[in-house]
Amino acid sequence: MDAGVSRRLLTAAPRRLGGNVRPILLALPLLGAACALPPPPVLPGSLLLSNADFGPTEVETVATTRPVCTDRGAGVLQPQYFVIPNNGTRFVEAPIGADLCWRWRVIGPDYSEHWSNWNITYTYPGRSIDSTL
Repeated sequence: MDAGVSRRLLTAAPRRLGGNVRPILLALPLLGAACALPPPPVLPGSLLLSNADFGPTEVETVATTRPVCTDRGAGVLQPQYFVIPNNGTRFVEAPIGADLCWRWRVIGPDYSEHWSNWNITYTYPGRSIDSTL
């Protein structure tokens, strides 16, 4: 048997194996360091309400941790009432861990008033949402 052939085979095999394993071994400490980092802090969510052309409009917002806006009780904060002028906007911030429910007062053609259906805006975790009345 030729000694040169067996030497070439022995020296070629580790080079091929080392070329594939070395990047994996270098990535393992980086992956471990990334897993050890603390998660980023959760920021409060926000809602930007815009009144395009309804005239001055009364709006009610409620911060809630419940999935349905009509449910009241634990997890629902005190409602806020405000008026958005025509072509105006209003920025509403939700507490951390809560979503925002909102509705507006609708004035009918005979000047009768009623509230619109509830809209829920999922602002958790820290999302900013734009919405139009």
